[in-house]
Amino acid sequence: MTEPTEKKTDALDVEPSGTLGVAAVAAQPPRVRFAALDVPVFRWYWVTSWISSTGDGMENVIRNVLVRAAATVFAALALILARVKQLREPGQS
Repeated sequence: MTEPTEKKTDALDVEPSGTLGVAAVAAQPPRVRFAALDVPVFRWYWVTSWISSTGDGMENVIRNVLVRAAATVFAALALILARVKQLREPGQS
């Protein structure tokens, strides 16, 4: 009686699930990166989205700079007003 033999395959060529292994994937011709940018409508959409995203990033940076500058001005103004109030009160030095 003969026992059923399993089909022997190289682990690098085919996975047990039937998908391509490492060696088979490496043997395929290279794919073109960013192939979707070959579609004109998508390319325009991508470029305009990138420009918009860049503008949003600049707006966030500028907003933080302005908040920091305003906080510094308001803190300095508060110190000046506190000192003026202290000088106007009689008997205080």
